[in-house]
Amino acid sequence: MKRLYTMTGALLLVALGANALTLKQGTELLPAANRSVSALFNEEARPADARKSPKAKTISKLPAASRAALKTPKASEGFNPIYEAPEGKEIKMTGASMSFYVDWGEVNAEEWTGLAYDAVQTDNGEFYLKNPISFTPTDTYIKGRVTEEGLEFDFPQPLVRQFNNGEIYDFYADILEYAEVEDPDQGWIVTFLPSEERTLRFYRNDDGSYTMDEQYMLGLTYNNVWEGFGEMGLTLTEFEGEVAEMPADIELDYSYVLVDEQSYETTLYRPLAVALDGEDAYINGISLALPDAVVKGKVDMNAGTISIPSDQLLGRYHNYYLFLMTGDGYTYYDPDWEENMVSFDIMEDNLVFKYDAEKKTLMPIVAEEGHNAYLIINFGNTITSPCEYYCVDHIMDQGAVTDFTPQMPEIIAWNPISEFDPEYSYAIEFNLSGDNTAGQMLLDNNIYYCVYINGELYPLTVDEFPGIGELAGVDTMTYVPAAFSDDVDIYAWGAYHGLAFRNQEIETIGVQSVYIIDGEVMGRSKIATVDVSGVDETMADSETISTEYYDLTGRKVINPSAGSIVISRAHKADGSVKVAKQIVK
Repeated sequence: MKRLYTMTGALLLVALGANALTLKQGTELLPAANRSVSALFNEEARPADARKSPKAKTISKLPAASRAALKTPKASEGFNPIYEAPEGKEIKMTGASMSFYVDWGEVNAEEWTGLAYDAVQTDNGEFYLKNPISFTPTDTYIKGRVTEEGLEFDFPQPLVRQFNNGEIYDFYADILEYAEVEDPDQGWIVTFLPSEERTLRFYRNDDGSYTMDEQYMLGLTYNNVWEGFGEMGLTLTEFEGEVAEMPADIELDYSYVLVDEQSYETTLYRPLAVALDGEDAYINGISLALPDAVVKGKVDMNAGTISIPSDQLLGRYHNYYLFLMTGDGYTYYDPDWEENMVSFDIMEDNLVFKYDAEKKTLMPIVAEEGHNAYLIINFGNTITSPCEYYCVDHIMDQGAVTDFTPQMPEIIAWNPISEFDPEYSYAIEFNLSGDNTAGQMLLDNNIYYCVYINGELYPLTVDEFPGIGELAGVDTMTYVPAAFSDDVDIYAWGAYHGLAFRNQEIETIGVQSVYIIDGEVMGRSKIATVDVSGVDETMADSETISTEYYDLTGRKVINPSAGSIVISRAHKADGSVKVAKQIVK
């Protein structure tokens, strides 16, 4: 059976990569006078393709004239971002706004909901808001105050300091306003400039939420120049959502598999775990973004049905709240794109499955012939904004899973890469199957792998792999979740994985699949090992025989379109394989 890795690779990476890039210490920030794209992020390290959300509106490019006027970067006096708020009442909030972000040189704006904010209100009326600009999570606060009307923040406020080649770059949160600027390269363009007004006000609504003064933007600046990121009309609402929790004494049945026969040319499968407890049903494994999330439904044994309510909070993914929404839709052929497209609407009613307890199958009951049922992982719960979705043809039984020994990884390529960057030594590529030795599908969220260097277990450390500290918040990672990727040294696209090592003393590299349930190792595969000690350092100069291309979900692409991001695998005459991520020209 071919595993369904869902639309996460395409949609989640686009939404959380192109639109929500994480700002990290050490990220290259170099503002450049001749570039009209925000230089907050190193473009070559972007983890998503360049497709914009269909609801995004292109505003303009950033003013080249303003960029040309940038001064030599230097440290700002008194630049002290707030990394920790004082003691006070901790408040979780959800946000909705018109969010601005830069995507391949264009400033875009789109309505965004499900933004997750943390705030602290002190006894003396101070109000601290963390990560105030949604698409640039800096892990810092801006400081404001509670007033009779709502909230007030004075600007500019230091947001984050970054370093590049010994230079210091200081970025601020500021209050901006609409402007039309004559640009020598682009003519008259729309942009936002720092306002003469220095106080940004949020007005308290009758329901207790706060809405920002709509004539201004809360934006990101460098040297008083807007960087293309910001919020307008931001509404903050205290958030008290609760995720479903499965009783501790209930055991999951790992034999269920979701079948999708409509979204792709071949039938694809996704493993699920299900537990029934009287009138309650629990499903685990639906979301790759939140693999431990549990979906709760209701069982009616008399009617033989299991119903799944829409609008269920799954949890928080970085700066977003993700909800499970149920959908009704259909597949159609789009002649312009020359491929099948999906159209679905979020259902107000429950998604009801006809449940056969003996055969352990669930068949969705659809609204009309030709329509399909969908499970949608959605940003927020007010507008349709999916990051993952599944067409559910049916859910079936693959048989009791008692063997948790995963299949051995497949090593597909290895290369010396020190000639490209002397800091590195070797890169290795491998596939993880996700199946046990009996060919049954194991839950993705329980699949890990570990690495062996020269025959010894080799934990990944933050010194060699900084991404595990920035994204996972750990100093050491012995068992790497199959879906974990920092898109720099650790790659994961569906079954495809890659690692780039800085260690210089490598003779053999081994990879082992590990299956872990609730912290307990349930099974280990055999170790796939490659001897790299005899690899010729000049092999990269060998003639290229053939080249294959893959998209960011690991699917092979025959004719990649211009502007798309692909993984190229060049097969050399000497038998080596050179792998690179590139933008198709």
